[in-house]
This record gives sequence, C-alpha cells and structure tokens, in this order.
Amino acid sequence: MKYPSLLKFDQDSHSDLTVKSNFQNLYNVIDGSPDTTFRETFDVIDPRQLQNQLYN
Repeated sequence: MKYPSLLKFDQDSHSDLTVKSNFQNLYNVIDGSPDTTFRETFDVIDPRQLQNQLYN
C-alpha cells in the first residue's frame, strides 16, 4: 500500500496532482468532503443502528 495512513493519503491527495486526477477520472470526484462533514452526518446516528446493519 502506498499510504501508511488515511491522514497521509488525505494530505497527499490535496497536493499530488496524479492522485487528484485519478479520483476525477475513476470516481468522478472533484473535491472530497472534509472530515467535519462526515462527523456532522454520523454523529447524529445511534451507533447501535450501524452495528445492526453491519453484522446482519
């Protein structure tokens, strides 16, 4: 694996034009959501609901 952590990947994906281009071409992703967007979305969800979905 090229990146030892998600943090390193996130840092490089903003500065590495090849990574940015790959995301645009493969996944049609122009700019990823910041971490706070994910936190705001998932913080309101009861973790037990997710756990039931993941383990069933």
